[in-house]
Amino acid sequence: MEKKIFNHEVIGELQLEAYGVDYICYRKLEFIGKICNVELIFMRYEEDDKITEKQVKDYLYFMANHRSILKKTSDAILKYYLEVYEEINLEEEGFEKISKVEELLPLLGEFNTKGEYEVEPSIYFKQNEEDDYIGIAIGCEWDIENGLGIKVVNGEIYEIGIHDIIL
Repeated sequence: MEKKIFNHEVIGELQLEAYGVDYICYRKLEFIGKICNVELIFMRYEEDDKITEKQVKDYLYFMANHRSILKKTSDAILKYYLEVYEEINLEEEGFEKISKVEELLPLLGEFNTKGEYEVEPSIYFKQNEEDDYIGIAIGCEWDIENGLGIKVVNGEIYEIGIHDIIL
């Protein structure tokens, strides 16, 4: 499939994703002490839907506050992991109890060609007014099938759970 490129006057260059519905772009941002290739996803429901003013507003808010939001996200993931660790006894599955955010890297990322952990969160900007949150999705080793979903409302972590909570 040929890449379809769209140039938005505020966001810049976007690409139509593989299934032909959502627009995506990438930004290099710091997350858990590493510069990551963060995928920004502008969700659409119909092929001819345009990026909405709400999505642009959410994007601008996220970009202006990404350091704080991603720091709160990493702290929330550590707290969530420790809760899950106790709840479903991850020790029996070979997972270690950790105490620092940096120790999340092996649980959230994969090795790249340089032998370093690479983490690639996805940020979702919903189209409708009913979903007034920014969604963050990331894979995790302790729940490969479901991954993690984090809802961010007004720059604060509102909810964290499996990936489905943000869709």
